[in-house]
Amino acid sequence: MSSTILVPLARAREEERYGGKAANLAQLLSAGVATAPGLVLGVEILQQHLARLGIVERAASFSAALADEDSSDMRAEAAWLRQSLLDSYLPTDLMHAIEAELEDDVVYAVRSSAPGE
Repeated sequence: MSSTILVPLARAREEERYGGKAANLAQLLSAGVATAPGLVLGVEILQQHLARLGIVERAASFSAALADEDSSDMRAEAAWLRQSLLDSYLPTDLMHAIEAELEDDVVYAVRSSAPGE
């Protein structure tokens, strides 16, 4: 694969980088279990996206405060973070890298697999 952004599912064995679901599917593939092929984005892509949006510190402080607080302020902050992500677009280079790897007339499933899930 020519992309350095995308990793074939079979190589996504690092749970801390690709998440538990992807790492488990990679392990099944390496054991010879028939599993649909896939492409995986590492956690660094999310980190770069959050940095581009300028919300890294705000998201980190929100995550740290979750264990300590349950208030309307926290709900408002969660709503703001969620909306910031929903309103954002992936960078053009990432979109082109993904599109270059997709085949025409193939149906794809999108799965979330975050580290620490």
